[in-house]
Amino acid sequence: MTEFPALESYTARLLAVLQALARQIGHASDLAGLLSSAADMAHLQLGYEKVAVYLVDPVGGNLALCALAGADRSQIPAVRYHLPMGESTPGQAALWGRHSRVDDFAVNREATSALDRATVAELSVPIRDAGRAIGALTVASSCPAAYGPQDEEGLALLADQLAALVRAAELFR
Repeated sequence: MTEFPALESYTARLLAVLQALARQIGHASDLAGLLSSAADMAHLQLGYEKVAVYLVDPVGGNLALCALAGADRSQIPAVRYHLPMGESTPGQAALWGRHSRVDDFAVNREATSALDRATVAELSVPIRDAGRAIGALTVASSCPAAYGPQDEEGLALLADQLAALVRAAELFR
C-alpha cells in the first residue's frame, strides 16, 4: 500500500490516490488485489468509513462484492455478496448508470443498505467501461447525510480509475 503525506484537502488526497492507482495499471495481473488496494486507499486516505467495490458477474449478471475496506465481512449477510441489478445503492448505480444515494436508511424504509445494519448513509457510483456499467463503487457511513456533491464527483473519478484497472487486468489474462 502506498503511504501518502498528510494532505489537507479532499481534492489533494483524491489526486494522490488516483496517481497511486494509475501507477498500478501496468501491474494489473492481480485484479482482486488491485481492487482491494483501491478500496483500502479510499478508506484510509479519503476517510470513507466503509468502501465496497462490486463488479458485474458476466455469468449471472448480478453484482459481486470484489473488495471491501473498513467493514467486517463477517457482519455482512452472505446474500449481500451478490446483489441483483437494481437492488440497493450499488445495484441502482449499475442499472441506471448514475450515482445512487441514501442519506438515512431509518427515514427511507424502502431502501436497504448494501453492506450492514450499522450503515446509515450510503453512496454508490457506477464503474463504467465503454459507456456500460461494469460495477459500482460504494461508500457507507454510520452518520446520516454523510455524502455530498464533492463525494459524488470524487468517487466518479475513482470509479473511472477502477474501470481502467479492470480493462488492464483483462488485457493481462
